[in-house]
Amino acid sequence: FEVKELDTEKELLPLFGNICPYEDEETDSIHNIIDTVHAHTLTVCLSALSMSASGISPSDLLVELKSCGTDIASGEDVELYKDGEFSEGLMIEHLKKLLRITNLTEEQQYILCNLSLMPVSCIWKNPFGKWLRLGSLTEINRLIKYGFISEDNERRTIALHPLIRDICFQQAREADGSYVVFVNPLLVDLPVWKGMGTRVLVVDCPEDLQVQRVMRRSGLSAGQAKAIIAAQATREQRLARADDVIVNDRDAGEIRREVECLHRTYLAMAKDAV
Repeated sequence: FEVKELDTEKELLPLFGNICPYEDEETDSIHNIIDTVHAHTLTVCLSALSMSASGISPSDLLVELKSCGTDIASGEDVELYKDGEFSEGLMIEHLKKLLRITNLTEEQQYILCNLSLMPVSCIWKNPFGKWLRLGSLTEINRLIKYGFISEDNERRTIALHPLIRDICFQQAREADGSYVVFVNPLLVDLPVWKGMGTRVLVVDCPEDLQVQRVMRRSGLSAGQAKAIIAAQATREQRLARADDVIVNDRDAGEIRREVECLHRTYLAMAKDAV
């Protein structure tokens, strides 16, 4: 089948205007913004959201976008932009600029951070919200509205846009700390791990205790808690992958001492790796 790009006049300008209404005299600037982001629907939506959230003018936003080096004029360059790693690198820089302007709330950032560690395919929407202890799904729905998250209404699942995931991973690579901790309950192999000297620490406990804690933390039934646990790696799989294990069924003070000991070990390993 043939894949066609969305028409700027008939589709992308109305899409932009639905998110951030603009005056007629600003149409040329909005058109230039859409051209600058090469009519990618995610960045068009995020550009509109950035204007709406920050109050920045179309002309000022255009200056910010062009400062990323993404305004590519020639047809040959556009073809290169749309194909391969060069395209992805520019898009990520562009999205990072827009994310800074948009000023996401702490709760929205928390949702995106956690969703970046979920399976690429999808995860159930309601259990995910309860797992994060969200009071409602309002912020998840807002992130869906603006394209950060995709939703399958029939299956009731959500997934993070892959380019947003790439930004999360890039930020991890650029972190200033001695080491970076990924909370990864599904124990999936994340691309960001490659070449980072990753070490797997498993926090373990008996399954019946795990079910009780999920129920108490998220207000779920035993069946719902078991369904969430079943979507994760099994206890045997986690322990088989572990470099280090903390058994979390003891006194909090004892656990803290063990964590502090591991922290010193990781600091020493990070220093040796430099």
